[in-house]
Amino acid sequence: MKYIMAFCVIAIHTTPLKGIDNNIIYILYEAAVSIAVPFFFLSTGYLIGRKIQNKKEFDDVLVERQQKKVIRYYVIWTIVYLPLTILGFYKAGDGFVKSFVQFIRNVFFQGENYYSWPLWYLLSAVYGLTILKLLVESQKETKKFNFYSIIIIFFCVFMHFATDYIVNLNTTNNVVVTFSLLVEKTIRKGRIFSGVYYILLGNLIAKSEYHIGRIYLLAIFIASYLIVAFTSFLPIKMIMCITFFLLVISVKATGNGIYFRRTSTIMYYTHMIVFFVLNITVNKEMYGWVGFAFCCIVTNILAYVLNTGKFKNCKLLRTLFGPMAT
Repeated sequence: MKYIMAFCVIAIHTTPLKGIDNNIIYILYEAAVSIAVPFFFLSTGYLIGRKIQNKKEFDDVLVERQQKKVIRYYVIWTIVYLPLTILGFYKAGDGFVKSFVQFIRNVFFQGENYYSWPLWYLLSAVYGLTILKLLVESQKETKKFNFYSIIIIFFCVFMHFATDYIVNLNTTNNVVVTFSLLVEKTIRKGRIFSGVYYILLGNLIAKSEYHIGRIYLLAIFIASYLIVAFTSFLPIKMIMCITFFLLVISVKATGNGIYFRRTSTIMYYTHMIVFFVLNITVNKEMYGWVGFAFCCIVTNILAYVLNTGKFKNCKLLRTLFGPMAT
C-alpha cells in the first residue's frame, strides 16, 4: 500500500488534474490523495508499536533507533536537495544572510525548501518519534502511556487546527495580523504537528484490541471521505485516514513487500528531482498529467534499476534509500 501512496504523493506535487473544470471530481481527488502522508505516519507508529509489543524490554531502543534513522534520512536528503535549495534562494533574489536564516528556519520548523517539499514529512516524523520516545521512557505503565498519548494527540490536533485558522484569518486587527505573520514566518502550516498525533495514533492502534468489522470500517471510511471532500474538517479527515489504515492492515499482504517498500521510498525521495529536471529541460513548469506520468514512470524505472541490478546492495544506495532486506 505504501507503493500506491507514493503515487498519491507524486500527484500532490505535480497536480495531474490541473485544468480540470469539474469541481466535484477535483475535490474528490484532493480528499483521496490527502490520505497518503497520514498513512505513512500511521504506519510508522503502528510498526513501532507492534515491535514494542513483541520486545517489551527494548522499548526505548526500538523508538530511538527509528528516530535516528529518520533524522539521518532528513539530513542526507536535505544535503541532496541543497543545490536546488541554493538555486531557489538565488531565484528569489535574497541576500546570503536572509537566505541562510530562511534555510535554518525551513530545516528546523517547516521541513522544506525549494523543490524539497516532500521532506517536511521527515521533520514532522522526527518530532513525532521524539515525543513517542519521551513517552516510552517515562511511562512504563500501559494505562498511563495511553492516557498521556491521548492528551498529546488532542493537543497537537488543536495546534494543527489553530495554526491553520490563525494563518488564514482575514482580519484588520494589528495584533492578530502581527501574530498571524509570526506564525506563518516560523512554522507556516499546522501540518508539522500531524506527525506527532498520527504516529501516536498508529502506536495506540498496534497496542489496542479493536474488533470492528470491515463492512463497518468501509462504511465509516466512505462517509468520512465524502464529508472531507466537501468540508475539509480536520477531525473527520483523521477518521477517514484512520479507518482507511485499519482497512489496509485488516487485509493480509502478499507479494514482494521489500521490493515495493524500497521502490516507494525511491519514488518519494526522488520524484521532485525528476520533476525539476523535466521542467528545466522543457523550460516550462509541467504541472498536470504529463508531469505526473513522467515522474511516475522515471522513478519506477530508476527503482527497478537500483533494486534488481548490481547496485541493489550498494552502500550508497542503502544510505539513501535503506537496505533491500529488512
